[in-house]
Amino acid sequence: MARIKSAENAKDPATGRPLPDGVSCRGPKQYRARKLVNGQRIIRAFDTARLARAWLEETSVKVREGRHIDVRALDGIVLRTPNFTHWL
Repeated sequence: MARIKSAENAKDPATGRPLPDGVSCRGPKQYRARKLVNGQRIIRAFDTARLARAWLEETSVKVREGRHIDVRALDGIVLRTPNFTHWL
């Protein structure tokens, strides 16, 4: 069943314009963009609805062209700089 946006989430509080499909407002400067890719939901947060919409459009193009790379598995990896003090 499709979800319907609530009345308060249907409009951008900053501009008063309707939010695009896939973008919701969680509060001041808290916009969430959601995209379904290969059966997996990808969610990103942005400061403005414009940035969220641009990400949705860019992701849609990448998926359509086969250039989308799922980097969510890398989110939990911590990169550290090597400790070379023992060489000195």
